[in-house]
Amino acid sequence: MSRVSIASKLVRSLSILGVTIVLVTAASSAPAQQQQPQQRNGFQLRVFKDEAGSHKYSVFVPAGYTPAKKWPVILFLHGAGERGTDGLLPAGIGLGPLVKAREANFPFLVVFPQNEEVRGRILTGWSPDSPDGKRALAILAQVEKDFSVDPKREILTGWSMGGYGAWEIAATNPERWLSVVPLSGGGDVTLAEKLKNVPVWAYHGARDKVVRPEGTRNMVEALKAAGGQPRYTELADGDHNIWTQVYDDDRLFSWMLSPKSDPATLRAVTSRPPMPAGQTSKIVPEPPFVPALDVPRAMYVRMGNEMLAALADSIPKVVPRESLSGYLNDISDSTEAEGYQFSVYMSGITYSAQLVRANVKAYQKDRLNVQLGLSNVQVTIGGTSVTGDSHSANAGPISVIIGHQRPVWLTFDVTPVVVDRRLRLKLVATGFNIPSDNWYVSGPSGVSVRGFGLTRDKVSSGLVNGIYGKKGTIEREVAAVVPKLIAQMEQKLDVTQFNKSAVGGIWPLPVYQPRLRIWPAEVSTDDKGVSLVLGVTAAAVDPSKPPKQVQVVQPVGPSAAQVPLVTTLQIGMSPQTLAPLSELLVQADVARIHVEIGRA
Repeated sequence: MSRVSIASKLVRSLSILGVTIVLVTAASSAPAQQQQPQQRNGFQLRVFKDEAGSHKYSVFVPAGYTPAKKWPVILFLHGAGERGTDGLLPAGIGLGPLVKAREANFPFLVVFPQNEEVRGRILTGWSPDSPDGKRALAILAQVEKDFSVDPKREILTGWSMGGYGAWEIAATNPERWLSVVPLSGGGDVTLAEKLKNVPVWAYHGARDKVVRPEGTRNMVEALKAAGGQPRYTELADGDHNIWTQVYDDDRLFSWMLSPKSDPATLRAVTSRPPMPAGQTSKIVPEPPFVPALDVPRAMYVRMGNEMLAALADSIPKVVPRESLSGYLNDISDSTEAEGYQFSVYMSGITYSAQLVRANVKAYQKDRLNVQLGLSNVQVTIGGTSVTGDSHSANAGPISVIIGHQRPVWLTFDVTPVVVDRRLRLKLVATGFNIPSDNWYVSGPSGVSVRGFGLTRDKVSSGLVNGIYGKKGTIEREVAAVVPKLIAQMEQKLDVTQFNKSAVGGIWPLPVYQPRLRIWPAEVSTDDKGVSLVLGVTAAAVDPSKPPKQVQVVQPVGPSAAQVPLVTTLQIGMSPQTLAPLSELLVQADVARIHVEIGRA
């Protein structure tokens, strides 16, 4: 039932938080469970043998494990995407990564059996009557034989397909389990009578489109009607993959051991160390994206002038203040005063400004005009030196204030182009004009002079008048920051925001969605707006088996010249994009759903 493809989850389990590295090491050093040293801690890959053959599974052994103590044990049932025979996948998605984050003080043994029936029915994959359901309990029994386990503290939890399994397996022997925690699952409400005395804390995401939250709601209501007292948490912003939130809550693990208590009153039995500075709280890193399929002209975005105007209104609110500050080039000049020739050198020139308004408009073919209304532009000249044959002077900071009464406009024209699948803005022209009544120059501070007849007042007034006379130079220097602004704008022109919605909007199935990257293919500007055509690259389903070369299919959508010239916003995606994406999944043998009348 996972929303992520099987192969994508395989890669996650091969890279996530070091879990698999530990498991692979265990597998290579001790292929059979009987040969593994029980005192070793952390994740172990082990083998269970029965009449059907050998079956790999994973087990987590707590730090400080000793047979002298009886340890609680958790049986985790994974989702449909982790089915297989490698023994690794079950520990890579769901409970495993959150245990890994707490391995220094996680006080449970954790058992990760693997469902091997990849072509069977999903919702009953962990049925206690199925071979995999029976084997999961047999593996738990084997772990309890090999390790020192407290039989009165057995805990059952599962996610998605495993959530369904948790309800069913708990109902088969309800007295066995200290607590049961189903996630993103559902069950047969007729089991409620058997489960009414089982401590249950069920979770579901309100935005789950794979397994509707009604599946859990109905089970909880049936338990209450039967006289049970289940706990139920529905995450308002949660989708199907709520395990990243639920298993990251330390209160849950405390409740597992004391299910009759209020979690808020319990002492924490485990905790995750604080994240290092600069590191995100994301538990699961993205797997490698290995390109396998290119679909040019898969979708388009039309931004008409009405939309561009609306976007421009928000620019002053989102542009970081630091992007409107920086350094200008030093200025060297010469001047003559009272018959003397002087060289003037201005250094340490900085600028800052407030962006109060913005306009963006396409006005002709390949032309986009951007206007930035700047207020309180301050240009500070850090130091000025004046040197002549027998006279010299040095002055402290001089401030030039522009736009103190009303905004002044920095304008530039650009041509949007696509270069190496990146949207770029080619600068065509710039303009910056300072109205004479909307700027002033403050006198310098700390003036020192050398030479007969050269006074501080003369130097100060001379510098101020000289700057007033250099208005054109100041205008050119301010306009020279436009390339920097354009570079910052290009960094913001990231179309990957469409990656999730591109497939989610048209994909007919809630599972096995391909992983995509969106890239600019063509761009065209006219007097009504901008048309951007996007290509799609799909990742290989199994990144460990990359194709020899990326398959490129024929363009399926309109060219930039064929995009409707609307003046508002329009986003379109060609339905023909589905065909090559579906074929990619078919060839990988993952796009399979067991269809059967009655229960899924």
